[in-house]
Amino acid sequence: MYGTRTSMTVGLIAVLLSVILGVLLGGVSGYFGGWLDLLIQRVIEILQSLPTIPIWLAMTAALPAPGHRNGSFSPLPSSSRSSVGQRSRGRFAVASSPCAKRIRAGR
Repeated sequence: MYGTRTSMTVGLIAVLLSVILGVLLGGVSGYFGGWLDLLIQRVIEILQSLPTIPIWLAMTAALPAPGHRNGSFSPLPSSSRSSVGQRSRGRFAVASSPCAKRIRAGR
């Protein structure tokens, strides 16, 4: 049972970090737009183009693990954060578009 607890903890923390970082980056990108949107989206596309497993191995080797289990989930959010960021960017971009602002002002 102890192994299951460790796996669930690692999985949940990785997903939570991925969602938080993705929504934060995508929200900033979609809301403000312009050069910031371009920069964040290019970084996300670069992350998506890199192979996942070698990146995980390199990050695990490079990042110091403060505890025995704490270092094991550190590279996991980097791969799934990009798709969450692009999806949340789309939501914020639509909500902050001039057309949506005019519609809200007319109500």
